[in-house]
Amino acid sequence: MRFVAGMLMVVAVWLAAASPTAAEEIELAIIVHPSRAGKVATETLKRIYLKRQRFWDDGHAIVPINQEVGTPARTVFTRLVFGEEAQRLAAYWNEQYFHGVLPPITLGSEEAVVRYVASRPDAIGYVDARHVDSSVVVALSLR
Repeated sequence: MRFVAGMLMVVAVWLAAASPTAAEEIELAIIVHPSRAGKVATETLKRIYLKRQRFWDDGHAIVPINQEVGTPARTVFTRLVFGEEAQRLAAYWNEQYFHGVLPPITLGSEEAVVRYVASRPDAIGYVDARHVDSSVVVALSLR
């Protein structure tokens, strides 16, 4: 049994190394409600997702939406927005928790992110650009 599990692990690692990952092929769209037609800079996005910037210019609270850990979109988002600091995110959120600051909401699918952002003028999220529809506005594209 251990041999089979070990072989499966070797095959999975080999396949991951042999072909480009889905995350490498994604163009990421940072989406907002249509009432927020302005662009968002990458540095602002970083502050929003670290909850260091908590309000829009009009005073409404920002609701950042994450995708599940390990999804291609989350992987690309983390790499492009946080870069080398991504390794320290878990420690950052552990510390923030003791200050009463919770990490962004996590939704289970790109469709759920689009629907949530389309229904909430205070929300911001990210999806593979192929999932963007007319119910949201792209505030930033990342690749």
